[in-house]
Formats: sequence, structure tokens, C-alpha cells
Amino acid sequence: MSRLAENFGDLADCFPEPILLLESGGLVCAANRAALTLIATLTPKQTALEELVCDLPETVHLFLRACLRSAEPLPGALTFKMRNGGTERYRCQGSAVAQAESSGRPRMVLRFLLKDASSSRFVSLNQQVEHLRREMARRHHAERTAEQQRQIWQVTLSSIGDGVIATDTEGRITFMNAVAESLTGRHQSECQGKPLECAFVIHNEDTGEPQENPVQDVLRSGNVVGLANHTVLIRPDGTQLPIDDSAAPIRDAAGNLFGVVLVFHEVAESRRLQRELVRQAESLHEATRRKDEFLAVLAHELRNPLAPLRNGLALLRQASTADGAMSGVLMMMERQLVHMVRLVNDLMDLNRIAHGMTELKKAPVFIRDVLERSIEAVRSDLDARGHSLSVSGSDDTVVLGDADRLTQVLSNLLTNGIKYSDDGSSIALAIEKTGDQVSIHVTDTGIGIPSNQLEQVFEMFSQVRGHQSRSEGGLGIGLAVARGLMKQHGGTLSVRSEGPGLGSVFTMSLPVLRRLDVPQPAAGVDSEQHSPGPPLRVVVAEDNVDSAESLCAVLQLSGHDVRIANNGLRAVELAEEFDPHVVFMDIGMPEMDGIEATKRIRQAPAGDRHFVVALTGWGQRQDRERTRSAGVDRHVVKPISPEELTEILGLVSSRVYEAP
Repeated sequence: MSRLAENFGDLADCFPEPILLLESGGLVCAANRAALTLIATLTPKQTALEELVCDLPETVHLFLRACLRSAEPLPGALTFKMRNGGTERYRCQGSAVAQAESSGRPRMVLRFLLKDASSSRFVSLNQQVEHLRREMARRHHAERTAEQQRQIWQVTLSSIGDGVIATDTEGRITFMNAVAESLTGRHQSECQGKPLECAFVIHNEDTGEPQENPVQDVLRSGNVVGLANHTVLIRPDGTQLPIDDSAAPIRDAAGNLFGVVLVFHEVAESRRLQRELVRQAESLHEATRRKDEFLAVLAHELRNPLAPLRNGLALLRQASTADGAMSGVLMMMERQLVHMVRLVNDLMDLNRIAHGMTELKKAPVFIRDVLERSIEAVRSDLDARGHSLSVSGSDDTVVLGDADRLTQVLSNLLTNGIKYSDDGSSIALAIEKTGDQVSIHVTDTGIGIPSNQLEQVFEMFSQVRGHQSRSEGGLGIGLAVARGLMKQHGGTLSVRSEGPGLGSVFTMSLPVLRRLDVPQPAAGVDSEQHSPGPPLRVVVAEDNVDSAESLCAVLQLSGHDVRIANNGLRAVELAEEFDPHVVFMDIGMPEMDGIEATKRIRQAPAGDRHFVVALTGWGQRQDRERTRSAGVDRHVVKPISPEELTEILGLVSSRVYEAP
């Protein structure tokens, strides 16, 4: 066996992929450990390549002859017989090796290309260089053999898909493979022995500032160093090539550092994809911000006209006679107004739930209270459609939740049953307690839901196909809001239906509160139902003339002394001149907004005597925080209901006229 074959095994064992050394006739004269482990019938002794493969002999010989004539690694593919009894087709590269032996027989290196060739980029490369240095130092007297070994090493490095540059301890270039030449735009012949910066100049992609090459960092620290993020390679023509990878020290057997190997590859496409993802995320964030802003403005603009409508209805209700036709018209108008208010509130609830901003006021709640309040909320709709409602099951169960929000969910389910059932239908409420869960089933005999659309009804702005004609103008968000609220309560909301025309059953389930300690309301005026009480001095600060005058009329009809301010500055003046007991303050007004006006009122000597109510179309969390920090006592979203107006006036009256 020649010295080349003897040395080949030691050097090639450093590589994880199989490597063979072949003579011109296809005889395997040396193989590394990976090849011996993988290929059937291959032994350390000489074996013909055609015995190791399933390909036709002429195909094998044709490939070998082509490789022996090629100065560069030549790609091919052979099907090898494996030691496990099977066969495997491998991509491989063959390259001739220069000869220095008397026989003059040409030889070639055949290297397998594994599916994950990148596993040898760093460790194996370092081992190759170290081993080569060790062999050169130990066998300097065999220069021709060392030259052959260097050629094998360079052929192997040339076949690696990454750019490879090696330097000495001064940072001077000692080797560049073909990929490195292609990426840098420089040839090894013009860079040999020169500083790395001759071929490898890098800048920061974002700032354009030059960056220190990683070889200097390795020479200082002796450790593997990765390139900084957003690094670009500056080519001779000025073009920038995004790159990534690492530099590692090369050490001899004694651990002494004698060079650095730099391995890098192009990442232009991955950088482009990364920038596109960032751009899309920013675009999505901006779209979400604009959507939130739009919903807030929309709710504000819709609530402004609702306020005078509700006030006008209150006036009509108080001034109406017992005329049956007029009473029916008022009831119809009130139902439609409540429906409009519910749509606006659903829009804002959906936005708050999506952002996790809904604030729940949890307390022990009797299920029967939720049922009673929900039925009362839909009673007029039930009567108008002639539906019958039955209730069954024990309703003395207690849960921990927000009573208003749970009522909102259940009344929404009842409203759906009313809308999607023919006039005169029956709707059933059933309470079922199972273990630590209580469920409320709402069953209707309406138009039903196809099985493939059951989950769709809980999606935002979604309505079941074919149901739009029965939706009565709904936006398709009520059930999405309801499911979000149930999730915040630790419960669930589900639906089942046998199909079109067979009705639906919506089920809301909640954890039962096992240990109940219901807090009793504290004694005092705040825990009582307030009546309007004696006359009060009231200022209505509102730039919408219809809203201001209609609320003023409602208050005057109840005997209160009212003044109107159409801007914030006038509201401050009236607070000083008129000394009102309560101020209903709009937020968005000309000359001075309601926030600044409230601050001015509070800063006055008698400012603490006034009860300030923010009556506004803005109802998001940040809006409530702004009014609270300005000194507002109560934040009410337009339109104010008659019940809430009565409650506020009663509260103020009890404070003004309480016994000394």
C-alpha cells in the first residue's frame, strides 16, 4: 500500500461523510471509517468499486474516467449496497489527485454528499486543518506525501457549499475555496499572504458602518465567533451581499493557535423574508390600531344622536296620555333604541374582549338573579312576537361572576331565539347542575343551524348563510362577544342543532361557587334605590344642541333648575355663577374640552361641592382613566338611560339634602 493510501485513512477519518480513494481502474485502495461502517462488502483491503454498487459497470467506469480528467470536483450519483441489506443512492463528487509516486497511476477521491452536509462545517474543518498541520510537522521529510495530503484537503474544502477562508496568526489569507472566491469576487492568487480585508470587508447592513472582521476577534479570544446580525459583505464592485456564519480557531495537537478558519454563506433570501415578516407585522399592527381608532370614533359618533333620541322618548313617555296607539308606538321606538344601543355596545365589547381589556366586577351571583334580569330585558320582545317562555330546573345555584355581563350573555341568547323563531313559538330555559358546573340551556324551535356552520356563529361579523333575512339588522357580533365574556368567566358557550328547521340549543356553562359568603350591602344611601328627590341645580355642558336641549327638558320636567353650556369655558363660568349640585359634562367640546373644564371646576374654592358626571360617547378604558384623573365622579356612556339618570340624581340629592 502506498504512503498516500496509508495517510489517507487517518486524514479522512476526521470527516463524518464516507470518502474513498480509488485507482484509475476503480479499485478502492483506501476508505475512511464512515465508508467502512456504511457500505456492504467494503473492507480495509482493496475492493473494486463496481462490486459495491448496483449501477451498471459501464456507468461506473464512465463516471470514473470523467472524474480523472476533471480539474474540479465532478458531481454524480451511485447506488451503494448497504450493510443493513438494503441499497441507498447517494450524490457524490469525484476529483483527481495529483501523483507523486513512481507508478504514475492516476488516483481520485470519491466523496459522498450526505443530506445534512452542514454538520461538518466547523468541527470537521478544524480537525482537518489541525491534522494536516500535525502531519506536515511530523513528516516534513516527506514533502511529496504532504503535498498530496494538502491536495486532498483542498479538494474536500472546495466541494463544501459554504465559502471558506483560512488565515495564519497574523490574519493573512492562506486559503480560499471556490465558493469564497465567488462570494467575495476575489481569487486566492491575488489575496494569498495578504490581510483578510483584501477579500473580506464587512459593514453593518442598517447603519453602513464598517465592522471588525471576526478573524481578529478569534485571534484575541481564541474562541469561536459568530458574525454580528445584519452583516453585509462589500464586493469589489461595491455591491452588498448579506452573509452569516462563524470563524473558529485552528490549533495543533498541543493546543497552540496557528490560524483561523472563516466559514460564511449568503443569506440574502432569508434576510428578505425576515424584513417582509417585520413589514407585515408592522402593517398588521397599524391596521389593528386604525381599526380600534375607527371603532372608538364610530361608537362616539353613533352615541351622540342616540342621546337626544333617548331623552326625547323619556319626554314623550312622561307627557303621553293613556292613548293605546301612542303607547304602542313609544314601546316600539324604545325597543328599537335599545337595539341600537346594544349594537354599539357590542361593537365596543368585541374590541375590548379581543384586546383583553374587559373589566369584570366579579362577586357571588345567584343564577336566578341572572335569569330574572335577562327575562326582564327581553320581555317586550317576547310579547311583541307572541312567544312563550318556560323555565325549568333549580335556580338557587351561585357562581362567581359579573352579574351585568352574565345577564348580557343570557339576554343575547334569548334575543337570538326570539329573532330566529316564527311568531308565537316557544322558547325554553333549563338550568342543569352537574358536579361543579352549572349550565343554562336556551332552546328555541327556530330555523336551526347546519352542522358545518355551528362554530361559525361565534366568529366575528359572522352570520349563518340563509339567516340574514331573519337577523333584523344585526352585525353578527353578539355571539362572539358572548363567548368572549364566558371565557373570561372561566366558562364556555356552545351550540347544538339537528339542522335547518329543527331549532337550536345554546348552552352557557360556569363553575359553581361551592363556598358562598355573600357580602351584604353596607348601610347608607349608596346601597339604596334612589328616587329623583328634591329639585337640584344642574348644568348640562354639551355642544350638541339636540342632546343638550332634550336632556335639559327631561330634567326640567322632573322639577330641576337647569342651565346649558355649549362649551367647556361656559361650563366653568356656570359652575362659579350658578353653583350647581351636578354637572353633566361632555368631553369633546369647542374652546375648552370637558377634561380641562372639569380640572378648572375642581381647582375652584367650591369645586369639591359639584358632582361631575362625564356624559360622553367615548367609553374605552383610556377614556375612563382620563376622566377619573381629571376629577370626574361618574363616567356614563351616551345615551344615558332613564334608570341611570334617576339613580345619579337620587344619589346627588341624598348627599345634598342628608340630615345634619
